[in-house]
Amino acid sequence: MTAVAKGSPADGVLNCDDVILGVGNKSFDGDARIQFGKAITVAEQVKNGGVLKLIRWRAGKTETVQLKLAVMGSYSGTAPYDCQKSKKIFEQGCQTIAKKGLSKATIDNDLNALALLASGKKKYRPMLAEYAKKISASLHPGKWTWFYGYGNIFLAEYVLSTGDKSILPELKRTAKEAAMSQSVAGMWGHEFYLTPSGNLNGYGAMNQTALSQTIGLVLARQAGVNDPAVDQAIAKSARVLRWFVDKGGIPYGDHLPWPGYESNGKSSSAAVLFDLLGDSATSSFYSRMSTAAYSERERGHTGIFFNVLWSLPGVSRCGPLATGAYLKEQSWYYDLARGWDGSFGYQGSPVGEEDHGKYAKWNCTGAYMLAYALPLKSLYLTGKKPCSVQALNKKEVAEGIDRQLLYPAIRLALQNDDAVARRSIAPILGQLTDRDLAVLLPDIIKAIEKLAPSNEMFGDVIRVEGLSLLAKKRIIEGLPLCLNIMEIQRHGKKNRVVPCLKSLEIYGPAAVKTILPELKQMEKDLLKHQEANNVLSDGIKKIHKMIAEAEAATGKPEFISLAQFIRENK
Repeated sequence: MTAVAKGSPADGVLNCDDVILGVGNKSFDGDARIQFGKAITVAEQVKNGGVLKLIRWRAGKTETVQLKLAVMGSYSGTAPYDCQKSKKIFEQGCQTIAKKGLSKATIDNDLNALALLASGKKKYRPMLAEYAKKISASLHPGKWTWFYGYGNIFLAEYVLSTGDKSILPELKRTAKEAAMSQSVAGMWGHEFYLTPSGNLNGYGAMNQTALSQTIGLVLARQAGVNDPAVDQAIAKSARVLRWFVDKGGIPYGDHLPWPGYESNGKSSSAAVLFDLLGDSATSSFYSRMSTAAYSERERGHTGIFFNVLWSLPGVSRCGPLATGAYLKEQSWYYDLARGWDGSFGYQGSPVGEEDHGKYAKWNCTGAYMLAYALPLKSLYLTGKKPCSVQALNKKEVAEGIDRQLLYPAIRLALQNDDAVARRSIAPILGQLTDRDLAVLLPDIIKAIEKLAPSNEMFGDVIRVEGLSLLAKKRIIEGLPLCLNIMEIQRHGKKNRVVPCLKSLEIYGPAAVKTILPELKQMEKDLLKHQEANNVLSDGIKKIHKMIAEAEAATGKPEFISLAQFIRENK
């Protein structure tokens, strides 16, 4: 722990420098964020009374302690629609935003203001009217285009929601300025100014800012801005963004289609944009991309802020069953990000992902509140205009991926003689459900056991990734494989020894104790083949430590057989 908020449930229970080792009665054995977030979700259910049990380490002593959280209930199957928990979260978040106020015009405050506007409560009107003036005064050609996009979105929604026409002249100005900052190719970059030829200053197009700019212009037109330059800018941008349909995700800028469902919230914001334009086919494509992107939200250039901001507004275009299915996968993240007072802070990307850290101090409450505001349908962003996309039905949501096609495709790749083909499955492993693994684990284990005969230099990728998966699932058949596939006589041993030992660490000392003789033999073998460049010396040190910890272990090993795992998850 680095800080404990005064008055929070943790106050008096946790201190700075405490270490949380697990939740409930179980130590963390995977991604601690996911396990902690899921524990919060469970604790907040009515039947559990808000009790969250934690395993706390303090000054050398480990014990179980309890936090008393607010009882929020459970997410409904169509959350945030028809969901009392979502309603409570939204109301609490708005109160927190109002209490803190909207001191200056920033992107995060634009979103905080949108959340208060979405509530429809008149008590927030004076604050919002004042904020509309702050935004208008802040927008000028010296500003980056990002501020225009989100500023115009708020100003337009404000006029449409309140009927306050006093701000319309400023909206006409800012919309016209935004339109005139578009390149001849139909996109926007970071900076406002263009070269005389109509090219963008800086290094080129930025499709995320282009999307917010275009949404702002569409809403400005809806609010009463009648300007041919605005119409032309919308048409040019939509033409560019529409080109990626059926080709892939919208890329960073002037690039080939993105080879995934989502990147920085561009599929999701495109779903909103084209729904506002009444283009059901294009919005349907992007909203389905957004719905399928639940496992990609924590990746993004510079960080994940825009991925989270636009996610559920984009998914919502596929209907309440889609949002419910999406939140079933991602509710842990939303509950983890929510503070005890209803505010939402920035959750950084996992280690290894690109995150410049500049969003760390942003107040992200409004960005999350737009998701919880969807049931109100009070803003155009959140569904005030009847959706042009046909909602996914129960069967379509339940099927998701056609597993009758998925399983044979994965098996064929895992059995392919070419290691590059096998390697292509490695990134998919972490996205498979336990139900999927109950079907595919025998094939995954075979791919671990036997090296592909062609392109051997790439052959260890699927093996070590598959081994890590077995360790995280505590499957006993993976224990001997941790030693067997080290193959210290073969080229590239460092790429096997280090990850194999990491997988052994995941199993824990008590489990490692069951293969102690074999581990000691591996230590001897490594000593015989020790190399001067430390390729193996680090492994020897790690094994020596593991042996000592295993010999001292007294607890019962936690693992499950492959057969039992399959029985329990079929």
